[in-house]
Amino acid sequence: MRKRKIRKLVIFLLCSIMITIFEPFGDTSTYAGVNRSISSDSSKIATVAPNGDLTFTLYAHAASSGTRWKTVGLYVTSDPTGRNGKESTKAKDCVFFDKLPKGCSKKDETDRTGTVKTTFVISKDIFNSMCDKAGVNLKTLQKNGGKVYIQGVLQGYKISKGGSKRNVTERCYTYKQMSNTRNTRRVNGSTWYGIGWPASCNEGWRARYDIAVEYKKVEAPVTINYYQSYEGKWKLVLSVTNSDDGKIEKNPATRNLNKANTGYQWSSTSGSGSIASGDRGLGLEKKYYISLSEIKTSSKSLPARLSSVGAGEGKTSNYYLYKTSVSKQKSKKNGAIRNKVAKTNAPVFKSCNFADKDGNLTDSYTKWLKTARQTFELYNGGTVINVLYKKNSPKPKPDSHEDEDVISAEKLTPASTSAVIQSDKRDNEQFDSTQGIPTSETQYVNVFTDSYLYKYRFVRKYGKKQFNHYISCSHTDKHGKKLHDHDTELVWREYSYWKVDYLVVYRIYSATVMNYSLPDEHVTIKPDASYNNVGNVSFMACGRIGISPSDGWTVGQYIVMNDYLEFDGKIIMNADPVEKKTPTPGRIPESTQIDRDILYQPDLLIEPEKSNGTFNSSGDVQFYPSFVYNTDIPDIDIEINPINDVVIHTPTVCYPTITDAKEYTQLVTPGNCYHLVLDRYFTVNLPTSGYHSSLKGYGERDYAKYIRSREVKFPFEVYMCDGDDYTYYDADTWITLHQDSTKFYLPIWVNETAAVGIDFRARAINCDANDGLEMEEVCANADNSNYVAVDTKNAEVSGRLYNLNMYDYSDYPFWLDVFRKPESLELKRFAYHVGFNNQNGEKVRSAFTLPTVDGSHPYIRNLGVLKPGYTSRMSLITIGNIYHGTDYVKIYPTFYYVSNKGNVNGSDITKLEEVDLYYNGTINGKYRNVVKVGSDLDKQNVKKMMLGNPYTGVTDEEFNQKAKIAGLKPKDIRSTTYDVYTYGEITIPSRMSTYIGMDCAPDEVIPDGVDPDRVTKSKQKWYFEYSLPSDVHAVKKGFDVTKYAHENGGIDYKEGFWKKDGYIVVNFEIVTFEAGFENIQGDGDTGMGWMEGAEIFDKESETPTPHLTYTNRQNVDYGYCSMYKMEDQQLRRRDWHKAQYAFRYGDVLMYSLDGSAKKDYRSYGTH
Repeated sequence: MRKRKIRKLVIFLLCSIMITIFEPFGDTSTYAGVNRSISSDSSKIATVAPNGDLTFTLYAHAASSGTRWKTVGLYVTSDPTGRNGKESTKAKDCVFFDKLPKGCSKKDETDRTGTVKTTFVISKDIFNSMCDKAGVNLKTLQKNGGKVYIQGVLQGYKISKGGSKRNVTERCYTYKQMSNTRNTRRVNGSTWYGIGWPASCNEGWRARYDIAVEYKKVEAPVTINYYQSYEGKWKLVLSVTNSDDGKIEKNPATRNLNKANTGYQWSSTSGSGSIASGDRGLGLEKKYYISLSEIKTSSKSLPARLSSVGAGEGKTSNYYLYKTSVSKQKSKKNGAIRNKVAKTNAPVFKSCNFADKDGNLTDSYTKWLKTARQTFELYNGGTVINVLYKKNSPKPKPDSHEDEDVISAEKLTPASTSAVIQSDKRDNEQFDSTQGIPTSETQYVNVFTDSYLYKYRFVRKYGKKQFNHYISCSHTDKHGKKLHDHDTELVWREYSYWKVDYLVVYRIYSATVMNYSLPDEHVTIKPDASYNNVGNVSFMACGRIGISPSDGWTVGQYIVMNDYLEFDGKIIMNADPVEKKTPTPGRIPESTQIDRDILYQPDLLIEPEKSNGTFNSSGDVQFYPSFVYNTDIPDIDIEINPINDVVIHTPTVCYPTITDAKEYTQLVTPGNCYHLVLDRYFTVNLPTSGYHSSLKGYGERDYAKYIRSREVKFPFEVYMCDGDDYTYYDADTWITLHQDSTKFYLPIWVNETAAVGIDFRARAINCDANDGLEMEEVCANADNSNYVAVDTKNAEVSGRLYNLNMYDYSDYPFWLDVFRKPESLELKRFAYHVGFNNQNGEKVRSAFTLPTVDGSHPYIRNLGVLKPGYTSRMSLITIGNIYHGTDYVKIYPTFYYVSNKGNVNGSDITKLEEVDLYYNGTINGKYRNVVKVGSDLDKQNVKKMMLGNPYTGVTDEEFNQKAKIAGLKPKDIRSTTYDVYTYGEITIPSRMSTYIGMDCAPDEVIPDGVDPDRVTKSKQKWYFEYSLPSDVHAVKKGFDVTKYAHENGGIDYKEGFWKKDGYIVVNFEIVTFEAGFENIQGDGDTGMGWMEGAEIFDKESETPTPHLTYTNRQNVDYGYCSMYKMEDQQLRRRDWHKAQYAFRYGDVLMYSLDGSAKKDYRSYGTH
């Protein structure tokens, strides 16, 4: 195993050597350069550019295979390393070029021989970082001169066929370390195999070490020129300049002399003088040549007198140092001039006397001289210091002198000028005008600015004058006699007083604010009365010299006084006479912002018709000159800024509701919406209150103030009710509502509909003026571009089914007088109704209700229960569109048994027992036994009815109306017979109905434009008959009589399961069917197939649809109408025998099982 590993290692090394033999080293893509067999062309010294960047060049042959080496980083040493690099170098000492650093660049150029010239630029900042890592101060190096050395960091790598790079050596900080990569070695615990670098690589590696960077110190010439002011010209006395070797040269041949701003002309005469060789040069020290060094002058180097400098014109001891200045000169040798001025603390020149009459320096000059001997900072390129001397020649003192001092100030622009437009009342604003405020509301405008403006100039008149002051003196003449005399001496008297040169004070005249929301779109505000005590001026021009001194033994002082100036009660300039000098005046106080009540205007109405929107504001404050002295200045207008914009947002809300006629709705399948019922009143509620938006002052509240009108539009005709007054409106008419709740009546001729939209809208008070009727928003105009709040409520319109009654019963003569007039077939119009109430739940009767029980007969107290075999004539009323030829009413009887003892015993109620009925009788001409009511055979036993039958009792008016509307003859309607009922089902065809809606309007007047026939036919009366078989028998519901008969050899009605000694209660479930119309037209003479109201349909409806229901069992628990309940059917009854009965809604007829027409016929014969 060990031999196998050694063999593999030898093979790997041989392969590596063979690869390196055939691949030249180096790579044109490296950062620092590539190897070249001859390195003499490569840079040994880097070039330093003026901006501090370094440039050096390396040469190499381009590589043609994958194993290469490159310079991956650089570092700096302060000393050369023998072309090896520094052994102790670590990674932290280097700058690596994983990516080309900012400011650095590399440019490759390949010639025809394949030689690659690579030029590197290392930025000053990167090189500075390299020097910092080496502990070298680059600034000091640049200042003092010297060298540092750049060293390379090398690394070998290999390029795979895919182009990716893989390092095959570690980073090498020295030539020795790189050379060692030819050997197998341990690096950081890992084994690295040697690379077969050829010997030609050595010279290329060494070229990467000890690249020198050299800095030389900069020499800057310094020249000091000494000048004398003589006969109006400046003449050069002496010039000294340093030389490159540090010696002092006097009067050099080349000078650069700058002009000084003194008013003198420069002389072309060169100065002369002597100076010892190697002397300090009157202030020029020997460390002058360092570019950033300083020249420090002293009392010896810049003498006070010219005589200490050299030979000049005249008596040079009377010429004194007057001025020093410094300028720069450009030298190609020493590079660019530093863009920096010299340091100086001295004044430009000294204007007072230099010395007194004895030649002694004055105190003020001595003090100035110390500052004139200053420190100068040198310029790169050279510095010229000019030293000027001027003769001491004091001017004679004037006899008198007057001058002026000034105090002035102006404030012609306020510190700030702003305004607020906001909702009233201030500090308790209902709205925020910047967010939204309705029209018809009021706002206030508050303007803020400075209380006054001003401009003034106070002048101090001051001066002095000499006067002769007499003094006594004595002297002794030649004879020794003492003589008395007087002499004079000159004395000065000074004066000083203040005058107002000019003064203007501005007060506020008015403020004008412009915004669309304001009345007339602007408001002008005059200051409040409290402003009258602001900016008041009292002035008297009395400033002058009151009394002047005069020559004499006593020379007094000037008596002077100021102008008088008082501002807002405060004395600014006092006019009291004083000696010599008046008090300095005060200043007009800085104006402050006015009180908020000064420019304040509330109750500014936003006219109701103004449009919504955001409106910009502008304005200005007008200041007028309330006091003007000695000047002419116009009025001042100051722009108001900032000032808020105003958002007009007039709110309107629309939250309608409709009183739901649910309790009157008899629809079989009601919709999920509001319900309206024909011939019923309903109320529309459209309040002015509701939620608008979250804006301040809006929210949930009453908006009546901002709503011009509230309107509703129905897709059908309505009456609006106001007490006993009715106003009719056509469909799709906008109706104005004058209160929150408005009562409406729905006339009978309105078409029944499924859910339709009822539209509501509330117009804001500014809607019409801004053509905003089409600018709508649901519920509230939260967007202020809208003017109308709208909403739509869906409602369905349904008809009515009511007034089920029995108006005749054929058990004559016992019931004849009850329903008919004596000796006549004319009906009395007496009837038994379902209950005490009408269809609206209003009580209209107190007796004679269905079902009739013994005791219900008005004349015979023990009669009332009906007998099988006798016919009950009944009718009911509908309202709505049930007037088409295919419409009909269907009644579903259900049968129950109750004992003749009743089913109520105290609090106990026995439920009625549902039963099946059986009878014997003739059907289709054949006698049938045990026929079950509701069976197929029973359905063939159809009973017919003729509307013109005298017993039916239809009036002539009804016949005429129907004939007129149907386009038929009354006789055709009277004489036609129709199938109406079987014992198990009643179907009332439309031919058995009449139209009774004549003049059926709330005020009995049909509105113009409404077809009277449409009104008439919208209310229908349906006639039908019903009876039970004369030979009827009852058995418990579901009992199989047929099976019993088969098993027991037939039925004789004596069986024990038949009900005895009781009554059959018939319950009616009544449903209307609207089937549209049939596409047929019958013979007018026969009346068959004619149809009414077909014009409102546009297509045939084949399947009748259940529409209205009387009982409404499936919906009554949800609040819908059961007409039995509405009409107050009496569910507890006591008969003449004192038996009590508990009925259910819909129990209409009650038949005795003990009596019948058949039995009466056998007993009494025909009636």
